[in-house]
Amino acid sequence: DHRGLPLALISPANTVAWRAEYDEWGNLLSEENPEHLEQLIRLPGQQYDDESGLHYNRHRYYSPGLGRYITQDPIGLEGGWNLYQYPLDPLSGIDPLGLVDINLYPAKDPIHSVANEINISGVFTVGGHGTHTSIESATGNRMMPKDLAVLIKFDANYKEGMPVWLFSCNTGKGQN
Repeated sequence: DHRGLPLALISPANTVAWRAEYDEWGNLLSEENPEHLEQLIRLPGQQYDDESGLHYNRHRYYSPGLGRYITQDPIGLEGGWNLYQYPLDPLSGIDPLGLVDINLYPAKDPIHSVANEINISGVFTVGGHGTHTSIESATGNRMMPKDLAVLIKFDANYKEGMPVWLFSCNTGKGQN
């Protein structure tokens, strides 16, 4: 469906081998399973855990009954003030790997998802639109270098002495 939930599986004989219907939070409403298949895929990136009844997302668990995560977002406050909420814009604000360093591109900007794919071992990465004197936050506010330095320093993924790579047009351009 439009959320990425699987709705049906068709057999090689062109018959329905499995079919399901879900509510808006991912709760299973009905299931037709004539071939007794085990289908664990749920909302994008989630796998159903039969033992707990929760949906596992690599780094945390989602409860369709609550419509929210029961474990904190591993990227901390970068995902928003509510560490347990489901993404407000799950169609454009995606993070396929479940973790990202600092991505300041607006979620609706096509480069946002490209920046999420940058994963360089041992390097802390930052992406965002910039000028020769500043970088923009995801909401379009101007961020000075010292403000970005504070974000980097207190990010859970940053380790002291780690190299920082900045992916941003024009940022730092000019003298010193």
